[in-house]
Amino acid sequence: MKPLFDAPWGNYLLKEFVETQAPESVSWFPQTIAWKILFVCFLVWSARKVWLKVKAYKANAYRREALSWLANLPEFNSTKPDSQYRQLPALIKTTALFYFQRKEVNNIHFSDWDTWLDSHCTKTDFTHKCPQLLTHISYREHISIGQQDMHTLVEQIKIWIIHHGDSND
Repeated sequence: MKPLFDAPWGNYLLKEFVETQAPESVSWFPQTIAWKILFVCFLVWSARKVWLKVKAYKANAYRREALSWLANLPEFNSTKPDSQYRQLPALIKTTALFYFQRKEVNNIHFSDWDTWLDSHCTKTDFTHKCPQLLTHISYREHISIGQQDMHTLVEQIKIWIIHHGDSND
């Protein structure tokens, strides 16, 4: 069989050219002890951050549940208030019991409730925006609350549920 090309084919300068071998790949794992220690510290720090996030997520489950309950409230009708709106004081008290001590929450009565809620969340203003509305809903059999007043109360409750106990109110 005849070769395809004659012997002096191609660049004659490359005839004796030998390719060099590529070096071994460089490991991404730290080589010195200081970098290994720093890497382990980073892993511990990352694991702690993840653990704290999971712990905070689980601790705030009561907030998510209360906000979900509020989101599922039917449209308010001022002529015939729904019985679910009567449960708003119980909702906010139950939410408070998850975060604060039972002895503190159970000793609050009537108008002190609005003041106590405002003192534990600076973003709300129950005493001025919806004064004693929670008390009226709790203790009066027949209540006449306007749609705007009820909307204000529900918004104040949402804000309180989200922000109570924040250290940077």
